[in-house]
Parts: sequence; structure tokens; C-alpha cells
Amino acid sequence: MDVTESVYVDEAGRSVHVFVDALGKEIKVIEYHPADYIFHDEQWCPTCLRKAVHRKDHWKCSSCGWNITDDEVAETNGIPSMAAALDYRDEHGL
Repeated sequence: MDVTESVYVDEAGRSVHVFVDALGKEIKVIEYHPADYIFHDEQWCPTCLRKAVHRKDHWKCSSCGWNITDDEVAETNGIPSMAAALDYRDEHGL
């Protein structure tokens, strides 16, 4: 069965490979980088795809109000990059 492949770069700068078979079934493969999921003093809003601003004990999106507490970030690393925000959107249907 013939398979075609195309590649594009998503909003986070990751390469996305799209494979389509003869029946039109599509599979996307995204190149992930571990650094996108390690906390490095940033949090990203999964709704607006903007950097959140750190307040006293939480991070908040100045556009839509999304927020995550420092405790949640400490437990999960939060959403430390645009790539992580895009993945969060996909996983949670935003």
C-alpha cells in the first residue's frame, strides 16, 4: 500500500510528519524535545498560547485569566513551553 509523507512546522517550532495511506488514513508524528516539558521559569496558557505572568503564588494569563498555582507547578512542572501548551490543548480538547 502506498503511503505519502509531508512535513510541516507547528506553532511551537516542532517538525510534524504526516503520513497518509491509500485509503486516506492519516497519522501525525510530532518530534518532541524533553526540554519543552522541564520547568524553566515560564508557564504558558493552553487556551491563548501566551506566556503567563507570575503573581505572588500563581501564574495567570493576562488575556483570558487561565491560572496555575505554584504548588501545581511544583507537582507537575505545569505548562513550561508553547509545545507543552499545544500538547495540553490536544489532550484536553481545548
